[in-house]
Amino acid sequence: MKRVYSWASLFVITGFAFQSCQNNQPIVEKYFVDSLQSVYTSDSLLASNEQNRIFWGNRINPHNPSNINELQYAYTFINRFKLQGNIQDLDSAIMIMKKVDTTFAHTLSGPLLSLVSASIMHHRFSEADSFYLKACKIGIKEYQRTALGFDVDFELGYYKQAAIYLKSMRGVKDYNYFFRRSKMDHLNGNTDSALSSMEQAVSLAGKSPILQNLSWSMLGDLQVHQGDLEDAANSLKQAIRVNPGDMHSILQLGWIALMQNKDTAIVNKLFQIAINRNHLPDPYYKLYQMAQWEHNSTNAKKYAQQFEQKAALPAYESMYSKYLIELYATILNQPQRAEEMAFAELKNRATPETYAWYAYSLLCNHQKEKVYQIFQQYVAGKPIEGIELYYIGKVLKSVNHGLDAEKCFEAAMQNKYDLSPYMIEDMEKMKK
Repeated sequence: MKRVYSWASLFVITGFAFQSCQNNQPIVEKYFVDSLQSVYTSDSLLASNEQNRIFWGNRINPHNPSNINELQYAYTFINRFKLQGNIQDLDSAIMIMKKVDTTFAHTLSGPLLSLVSASIMHHRFSEADSFYLKACKIGIKEYQRTALGFDVDFELGYYKQAAIYLKSMRGVKDYNYFFRRSKMDHLNGNTDSALSSMEQAVSLAGKSPILQNLSWSMLGDLQVHQGDLEDAANSLKQAIRVNPGDMHSILQLGWIALMQNKDTAIVNKLFQIAINRNHLPDPYYKLYQMAQWEHNSTNAKKYAQQFEQKAALPAYESMYSKYLIELYATILNQPQRAEEMAFAELKNRATPETYAWYAYSLLCNHQKEKVYQIFQQYVAGKPIEGIELYYIGKVLKSVNHGLDAEKCFEAAMQNKYDLSPYMIEDMEKMKK
């Protein structure tokens, strides 16, 4: 949960605990996990998408290029990326979109708007902004201008401008508005409003599997942040039923099983399903966290290395910088690399969060003299999440601002789910 970092608003929530079923029955049932292996598979979605890919591919005429056929063909690669997580599919889609843009001499807004969303998906935020501005210059509908303008500015950390775009969308209270409003409310720490808005988005998703899956998954995330694991599990199950290839929801469900009833067998089964269905490296990061939770330092190091070997591949660019910075600064003991990666991320998006990563990486790389200035200039008074609150707490403690550091730790502990197990233990040790 992102919260505004101001001393007047930070307070301790005592007795925080995840809610669970009153009868203490498992929230993530074995039968659901078994059905996920045998019934809820991605096969039919992949087959349908492949039919569409072949259909649109056959309509493409190299001697008579069009806008619609090529872009529809590109979207099938996007859909396959969402189902299987093969980064080459996302790259292929972007390449096709760029070719369409070039073919029509940069005179069409359609391929540029598609490139905005695809670039955000690839964490190329500055590039997304460039495509957005070019599309606006050509001319786009007002609704597209505000919706995508919100997306770009939100990712770049231009929150005031994003809020202006959101305000201008209020006249059309549809899925797109409520989904984005939920993100903004979450950023500002307005938890109840964020949940309500995402529930509205769920109800307005209609028959679109993509919108249904995304809104149910995001609702589950928000409910986890609230500590309501039972409702979160139900929402995530809905997301998975719509898209059995939804790796994020599968991993979240596994983590809930670990937190609620400590069933490592169920957790490992879910994480393995995610590995089998998706090429992205995320499951190895979760396995690393679970090994921390089990106090198994050997496995923690092993899974951290496996995650790093995959996530640091050039094809992913900066998609996993947040997690690699954490690992390089700690268990992998490469603080110089953490600092270099954090500094590079500032060029992609200079937000309060990325400055918190940079300050923490400097601290871990024994450059304490710079960190407080970075905090004061770029982080203080800005909304940041639990991990970043932990980082800033460490920074402040290192420069003898112990009381302020304690307030950061207290705010971070309001939502333990955001944090790695070692972060929680580290903060608990500092209290003693």
